[in-house]
Amino acid sequence: MNEKPATLHLPEAIDIAEARTLVLRQIDSLADWLFVQCKGSTQIKARPALHGRTAEDFKDWPVAWLVSLTMDLGQPQATRCAASDAIGERFLADDDTQAEVIRVATRLMYDRWAAERLDGEHRALRAELARDQDVLEGSAA
Repeated sequence: MNEKPATLHLPEAIDIAEARTLVLRQIDSLADWLFVQCKGSTQIKARPALHGRTAEDFKDWPVAWLVSLTMDLGQPQATRCAASDAIGERFLADDDTQAEVIRVATRLMYDRWAAERLDGEHRALRAELARDQDVLEGSAA
């Protein structure tokens, strides 16, 4: 018996990046996570305008504060975007979200593999049909 050992195929970087984007678009999951993160928060006082802040500057801020910054129209747009980015990064760093990213990436990898396989089979079938057509045309002449 010459059996090939099973090979574990891991999603490629392109699958992980696309999966992260798709998971961020799952609004229900993000909303549920935000609810849990902000549950029990008290009212947050308005802050003076924070200029020149990046998502890295907000890495230690509580999620509830970040949510309040994204909704504070008195903050510069760049600050609001940085707070939003920080929320996205925290969401993607969550263990449950990581598991979902891997699940989605694995599905993307499988779908791409299946599409490539079907495409190869389709090309082989077309080539076979073309050969049959040539044979039929050759025998008719």
